[in-house]
Amino acid sequence: MKLLLSFLISSFDFLINIPDTSNHGILELIQKDYLHNFSELLAASQELVFIAEDYASGKASLVDLQEAHLHTRLAFKSVEYLLEFLDPYFVSKQVNGAPLLKLEPKVPELNVLQPKGLQILDELIFSENPDFDINQVIKLSKALKQELNRAYNYQSHKKLQYRYIIEAARYEVIRIYTLGLTGFDTPGSINAIPEAIRASESILSSLQQLESIAKDHSQKHLQKIVQLLNESILYLKDNPSFDTLDRLEFLTRFTNPLYKELYQFHATSGIEFSDEIDPTQSPHNYHSQNLFDDDFLMTSFYSEVAQSDLDDELKIELGEKLFNDTKLSKDLSMSCQSGHQKSKAFTDVLPKSKSGKEDQFTLRNSPSLHNSVFSTRYFWDMREYNLERQVKHVIEDSLEFNINFIDLADRLRQDKSYYNQFKTIYGSRDRYVVSTWSISNALAAYVASLTGFNSEFDQYVKGDTSKISAEVRNGYNLFMGKAACGTCHFAPVFNGIVPPLYQDSESEVLGVLMTYDTLNPILDTDPGRGKNGLAHEEAEHLIHSFKTVSVRNAELTAPYMHNGSIPDLESLLDFYNKGGGAGIGLNVPHQTLSDQPLGLESKEISDIIAFMTSLTSSDQ
Repeated sequence: MKLLLSFLISSFDFLINIPDTSNHGILELIQKDYLHNFSELLAASQELVFIAEDYASGKASLVDLQEAHLHTRLAFKSVEYLLEFLDPYFVSKQVNGAPLLKLEPKVPELNVLQPKGLQILDELIFSENPDFDINQVIKLSKALKQELNRAYNYQSHKKLQYRYIIEAARYEVIRIYTLGLTGFDTPGSINAIPEAIRASESILSSLQQLESIAKDHSQKHLQKIVQLLNESILYLKDNPSFDTLDRLEFLTRFTNPLYKELYQFHATSGIEFSDEIDPTQSPHNYHSQNLFDDDFLMTSFYSEVAQSDLDDELKIELGEKLFNDTKLSKDLSMSCQSGHQKSKAFTDVLPKSKSGKEDQFTLRNSPSLHNSVFSTRYFWDMREYNLERQVKHVIEDSLEFNINFIDLADRLRQDKSYYNQFKTIYGSRDRYVVSTWSISNALAAYVASLTGFNSEFDQYVKGDTSKISAEVRNGYNLFMGKAACGTCHFAPVFNGIVPPLYQDSESEVLGVLMTYDTLNPILDTDPGRGKNGLAHEEAEHLIHSFKTVSVRNAELTAPYMHNGSIPDLESLLDFYNKGGGAGIGLNVPHQTLSDQPLGLESKEISDIIAFMTSLTSSDQ
């Protein structure tokens, strides 16, 4: 097999004619290495097809197939950091996307995409079911090879820039930690640590070639980066067990320092930043220097509210006043604060919130508003894309404020105090001073201000405190490893915003019960995202799918789930430990949570709860 692989690599090098750039510049050398690694990936993908076909005919064993797949994945990790940076949508769609049905983004009609690439292959080839569909493996492997060939032709004409190398490396540091070491990338094999090593070696190789362009004051940062990468690789080699890897130590000792040093190197090198070239706003604040900085993510991107509005204290104060005022409801009985109380992390700790009608409740549980702005979609069923427009749903809902938005604007306009306040902030003396837009804008500015990573855990990982309990450490390591919580609740918000670009919000089908009765379970009937009123999302696989909300402040926000059916954290962990609704024995089509029990012991569950409790923010 090794001889065949060597032949394939040399053949691909010949066919794609990698140019001799020995006398060219640093970028050309980096590109040559990149294309050579890409040729190895092409060869490995071809070998995977051969082995899959041999397995189907009985000429190869399952071990052979698994080894060929792992080799392909490692080859991908050698090009991942640049390929993901240069063409992230292609990678997600064709090469290494999650093994789940997806919707085609930014199209007006319903278009369901089947999972393709390495993650679905990983899930199939390492399936606990020995009777997996080998024909599907062959089909997927051939498609992967074809797409990689097409990508190579495009990538070979791509001109690299110095900032690409640094920025791509920085995003790879995030990716290695949040998607690699959590097992997200390897749902079947859990071959996370060898892949993290290979990805780290790849960025190390490229960054070392920048030494000759590093200025005197940036040399020390590059040297520190090389040292940290080498030490992190050794650390992973010395700690090869997925379940026992101390991810908290890795975060504080390697990931955060690398993230900071890469920025410092970039800043002192004289190389331009991407936002100096392209003003298009990013969800991730590249100028942050710790994954848990308060400004790691950009509130203006998620809220779609201008940064000048979010920085305007007068607008925030007006928004807070509106938030707490019962004038917003038709019968003057409710305010936003009714369902989102500050002392309860902006929830109401009821299974389902009280409505504006006597003895009735709303359809769903009241989620926390703290850090809720960090989402590309709002509400449990993800029916709204825009934070300002979210207000309209609440104001006009018959079970909530039950008032026409224009009538509400008229009501506030007639209040002299409100009118003068709006006039001072929003301008001239016409009827549009107090409008549906200005009301929404002020409320959005206030909600977007309810952010912060200032919990006990945040203070530790930012270096503000030096002590953390053994229970919290173990709980975090379980959360990000064995318990697989971190594969859906991504750091640092611990919600469904997918790293490292943080551009997409995830929803999950968990098989939530009507009430938490695991002996006589009944599946909740709420269709969730699959019936959210958006025609292009009315897909079967989204029935019972709900937004992945943050576990921050979970200590204060029981009961849990969209219907408030789970009363406490012990029951919540028990639900996940059993494998969700399908693990309990219910028929849950398209459940995205694995139905396999996690095998967590009682001490492990209590440690995970200790970690979740450490995420309670002092400023919520």
